[in-house]
Amino acid sequence: MISIAKKANLGGKPSVLATIFILLAVITICLMKRDSTTIEPPPEQWYLSGDTKFNVNIGWHEMWREYNSIPNRYKKTVKVAVIDTGVDADNSEIRDCVIGTERDSKDELGHGTKVAGIICASQYEGRVIGVSDIKRTRILPIAIITKDGNYSDQGCDVESLTDAIRLADSSGCKICNISLNTDDDTQSLKDVISESAMLFVVSAGNGSGRGRNIDKKPSYPASYNFDNLITVTNIKSNGRLNTNANYGQCVDVAAPGTEIYNIELDNRYGTSTGTSFAVPIVTGLASMLYICDETMTAAQCKDIILRSASQERRLNNKIENNRVVNLSAALKCVAN
Repeated sequence: MISIAKKANLGGKPSVLATIFILLAVITICLMKRDSTTIEPPPEQWYLSGDTKFNVNIGWHEMWREYNSIPNRYKKTVKVAVIDTGVDADNSEIRDCVIGTERDSKDELGHGTKVAGIICASQYEGRVIGVSDIKRTRILPIAIITKDGNYSDQGCDVESLTDAIRLADSSGCKICNISLNTDDDTQSLKDVISESAMLFVVSAGNGSGRGRNIDKKPSYPASYNFDNLITVTNIKSNGRLNTNANYGQCVDVAAPGTEIYNIELDNRYGTSTGTSFAVPIVTGLASMLYICDETMTAAQCKDIILRSASQERRLNNKIENNRVVNLSAALKCVAN
């Protein structure tokens, strides 16, 4: 840039044109840097740290290095439905990615807000970080759980869940995060999932005190076996299944879901545990795969996530093939 200024030199001073060129070049470089530079996750987000003191490293840093090496012209925007308690659209960490429906999706319980934050809280500013790029992820919140208590010991209302899935599908969502469960198995729920083009990422659920085998005592939609559905359970930082996390061979993959630090209501932060909070880590990964490959299908995305997963011997006989999600290995499948 200095040599250009010298060539355009008039009377020993850079010309106006050269000065403008230099300023534009500097601005462009700054914008490029801002688009590819992420903040570091705080120590509380152990599941993203890659710290060797933990037995679990899902490869968040490595995934983002790979992602930043992909030219932006190849990246698209993905729409993700979060069927939950709603989402706090005013939260400073996620407000840039939340879009609306004709339904009231205000979150009064905080569960859905935390799920959304785990998926894609801003990687460029703020206090916590999500998995998927907030600039290219759009969260569509659909509230089916309210503080009035439409959630029982048998789980969420299956008709409300079915209707919410239809709304997500008709709204053009590619991915559907369901950190909820029901004991009710209906043909309508089966059909609306199996006939959808969306990828469903769902929680294995939590037992009362101890997790249960959902092969023997099913939970839905977790116990379904569809090409477009990934069932996720919760592991601790030592790689072991959390005591109250459900398990079984119908569970496709495990992800960190213990002491997960992220956003809460009213711009607060806190730690939560449960399969509900393992699911959005996998949803965030799926979002990144869709962002980087506009031809991605639900079945292809599921195959990549399961095929690239790490093996964890501590999960032996607990879930199918002892899989733990591996963010970096999965993204390499579409980056190369």
